[in-house]
Amino acid sequence: MKLPPFLATLLFTGALLAADKQVPPPGVKIPDADRHELESGAALLARDIESLRTLPKLAPLLPDVEVFHKAVHDALAHDEFFDLKQVGAAKNALKDSVRKN
Repeated sequence: MKLPPFLATLLFTGALLAADKQVPPPGVKIPDADRHELESGAALLARDIESLRTLPKLAPLLPDVEVFHKAVHDALAHDEFFDLKQVGAAKNALKDSVRKN
């Protein structure tokens, strides 16, 4: 019997969750100073995003900036940096995204 793709995916996902393992596996340990810098940068970018929401002309462009915040925030929250080179890329993404005053 051939399972519909949706059902096959659901069963596969359930099997992974039942295995009680983090998928993907945890990434590399980020040095505390780098983690703090990334967390601070992501928080600053989140504040900038919220302040830009009040400007209707910029609303269509917000997803272009939000993607950088989400990428860094989620990688930190879920331990998804798999190479220390990614830390530098994340710092650059935040630096390029934060509003210059």
